[in-house]
Formats: sequence, structure tokens, C-alpha cells
Amino acid sequence: MKNEFLEMLDKYVRLEKDSSESRPHVIGATYQRDRLVAALRMSFQECSGDAIEIGCMSGGTSVMLAEVCKEFDRKLVCVDPWVNLPGYEWIDFESKYPVFLETVADYMDFIEVIRLKSQDQEAIERIQKHKYAFAFVDGGHETDLVVTDLRTVIPCVDLLIASDDHRYDVGVQNAHDIIKGEYPEWTFHASPYFREAWFIK
Repeated sequence: MKNEFLEMLDKYVRLEKDSSESRPHVIGATYQRDRLVAALRMSFQECSGDAIEIGCMSGGTSVMLAEVCKEFDRKLVCVDPWVNLPGYEWIDFESKYPVFLETVADYMDFIEVIRLKSQDQEAIERIQKHKYAFAFVDGGHETDLVVTDLRTVIPCVDLLIASDDHRYDVGVQNAHDIIKGEYPEWTFHASPYFREAWFIK
């Protein structure tokens, strides 16, 4: 499975190279959602368990993952507080929640929403009630927040974890360095052509 997954990623390296995207925060994102969907499908074909997305915003990725969950009769656990945050005044997070609900409306039977900060104890307990085949972590990018999110999901995930914004965010990179040392049984994979990094079991 690991080799098959890495071969799949190689295909997306070629696609991202050919996209000619040059904006620093967007390099590696052109085919990211397609890559996440392909990884989720591979995970579901390989093992049981649900999927989790930490950080959902307007639901653009959520709806694509939820479609796969419906296909396999699994759940997508969506974790996001949808509250405005100091230091992020240019993003109205609260206004994104109604947009999220509208975006995923056709798949609500296959979605569980946890409207809490992913580091809250209640959120952690609810997250860890599930077993997952796949996780996409894209919440707060401060090192301690990413570390907490990964420590929360890793014990519950059987196969693949994508952690977003590794390519350009130092806080995320530092968190990944910490987690690599704590969980050596997971293979870490990053590419300059992907926005996200991967933990592979």
C-alpha cells in the first residue's frame, strides 16, 4: 500500500509541476483536493474507519471528501470552531459556517460536525471516539496547535494523514519535526511540489 500511495503522489508531482503556479502560498495546491480524494479512496479500499478533516472553512474540501464517504458508507468528521480569531482579522471565520452547511448539505447524513476548537478537551474526546482510515489536518498553524492536532488523530488513524501548509509555514514544519520524532513508525513524506506533507503508516 505504501509504495502504491507514493506512486500516486509521484503522478501529482508531475501535474503540479505542469500547472506553472508560482504564488508562494498556492504552489502545490492546484491538484491538492484531487490528491486528498485519491488518498481517501485508497484508504477506504485498504481498511475500515471513517475520515476526519480539522479545519473546514467553507467546505470546499469537505464536500469532496464527503462524496467519497457516501460512496463507501463512512463518516466524515468535520472539526472547526468557525469563530473569529485575534490576529486573523482579515478572515471572517464566523461567516463561513453557513456557507459550509450549504456546501455540504447533500451529504449531511455522512458528516458529523464538531464545532469546537480541535484542541479543546471535549473536541479531542469526540474525535477519539472514532477510528479513522484517513485524516486531513488544516487547523491552526502555530507549532503547538499542529502538534496537538496530530497527537490527537495519530492514535486513531490506520493509514494516511495529510497535514496542510508544510511547504511554506515554519510553524507547521516545526510541528512535523516534533511529531516525526515521537512517532517513528509513521513514514513522513514532503515534496516541494505539494502544499501538504504526509504521514504514512
